[in-house]
This record gives sequence, C-alpha cells and structure tokens, in this order.
Amino acid sequence: MRCVWLLCESGNRWRPAVDHFAVQMLPAADDVLEIRSIASPEACLAALAQQVPAVVLWELPAAGAGPVLESISRAAARGANRPLQFVALSQESVVPIGIADEVELNLRELGVAGVVDRPVSLANHAAMVRRYWQQNQRDDNLSAVREIWDRLPWAGDR
Repeated sequence: MRCVWLLCESGNRWRPAVDHFAVQMLPAADDVLEIRSIASPEACLAALAQQVPAVVLWELPAAGAGPVLESISRAAARGANRPLQFVALSQESVVPIGIADEVELNLRELGVAGVVDRPVSLANHAAMVRRYWQQNQRDDNLSAVREIWDRLPWAGDR
C-alpha cells in the first residue's frame, strides 16, 4: 500500500519528526511511504484532491491561521474520502495553559484527529495512524472484491 503524508508547514521544524515516526506508523513492512512537504494550505488542498487516503500535518502559525483552519475544514468536509488530519503548533503559537484544552477541542470539532506541540509528540499518535492505513487498505480490498464480483455472470442476480 502507498501511504502518503502531506506536511503543510512554512519552515522545516516538523519534517524530521515525520521522516522518523511515519516509517514506524506503517501497517506492513512492504508498504511504501511518501512524504511531501508543501508550503501553502491551498497547495496542500490541491495535493489532497489528487491523493486519498493521506495523513496531513498542518502547521498552525501564531498569526494568520485563517487559511490553515479553512483548509482543515474543507478537507474534513470530504466525507468518506477525508484525510487523517493533525495540527502542529508552531513555536510562536504559545497557547496559554488555561485554554489549551479548549483550543484542542475546537480543532477536533473542525476535523482534526490530534494536536502536537513538540515534534516528539507525533509518536503518541502512531496507533491511530496505523489504524487509519489499515482501514483504508481494507476498503481498497473490499473495492477489489466488489469489482471482481460485478464481473461475474450472475452478478446481476443480486
């Protein structure tokens, strides 16, 4: 299976963590990992339109977070084809301790599966990412079975 990560960040803070941990999140040893760094939220959405399933890590900047939040919402609205989305807080976006939980809850309502504040905390989501890939692999297998079934002579008798 081809497992694609889309990394939407302005710098290079999160790329080493994704390079390191994404390999550990693959469901099988023969799966192929592809990681794409994309600078703008709009370009990330365009790439996502071409690639599903995908895991997306959005860097949330301290200033000008609107385009990222809009892109997260648009990606989450894709129904069954939605990606698994995470938000990475930039070093500048310091969230006061008293409202950190509220910010995370709001992001989850927007369609985010998890929030990471340090690159090493990405590893905490390994089981969720692995389940996402396994579920999508299962859907691919079911699609193949349905496709074969539809070609059988008695398929119209259902």
